[in-house]
Amino acid sequence: MRFSFPFVSVIGALFFVASDVEAVKFTFTCDGITSKQDFSGVDAACPSQSVLDELAIEAGANDCTSWSISCSNDCLGEHTLLYNCKLDAHVEARDIEVGDAVGVMTPSGPACSDVYYKWQHEDKFGSFSFEVEDSDEPIVVSDNHLLYVGKSFGEHTPTAAKNVQVGDFLVTKDGAKKIVSVNEVMTGLVNILTYNPALELKNGVIISAHSYSEDVYGYAFVPFKLMYNVFGNWMAGVFNNHSFQKMLLRGDYYIGYAISALSLN
Repeated sequence: MRFSFPFVSVIGALFFVASDVEAVKFTFTCDGITSKQDFSGVDAACPSQSVLDELAIEAGANDCTSWSISCSNDCLGEHTLLYNCKLDAHVEARDIEVGDAVGVMTPSGPACSDVYYKWQHEDKFGSFSFEVEDSDEPIVVSDNHLLYVGKSFGEHTPTAAKNVQVGDFLVTKDGAKKIVSVNEVMTGLVNILTYNPALELKNGVIISAHSYSEDVYGYAFVPFKLMYNVFGNWMAGVFNNHSFQKMLLRGDYYIGYAISALSLN
């Protein structure tokens, strides 16, 4: 397989920047109450010893009897309902596994696309909840996750959730739905990546599986796509392996922060 120079350059830049990212967003839980923090000038490891030391000081200052930290990249709310093509049913994103196929939208209509990557973030994180007209199911994503803003699929603009407002339209398989409210919530997050990133939700709204930049985010995860191409459903067991999860604990965060640092969002 041949890779173009731009592709190799982007991958190289991502991992170079990822090794030197300094501003990291964390959630800090003190006696069961969680808040979103932005610790600048600390090691970007997730979590790192310098962050643990800083939070230990803050925990003492706040008289916390118990505390914990976690940091998240940008993903779907874990309760997002996706269509599992194998089960012929909608299931929560947290229950999707590598090797499953989920409902997506293509220029020629609805289709199924294999899941080649999944990472379930620990803890709960600050996210946006969008309510759209004629739907009881909110769309919950983190701030840099991409939503498709526009009046029709194919003529939409991938837009970071933090820049989407009440009154904007999100595309659906039949047209678009207007956003009627935007709220901040705390929720679990999961990163689900498919060959075709245009995920169709149960309420008909189509959103991206990607964050920051649709194209660059896909490039960054090509190594996982290649592994799935070679090993297929066997990769589901690999993703559930404890050692592999420890590797992803840093890798998944680093990739997102690198893209953000390159100002591609």
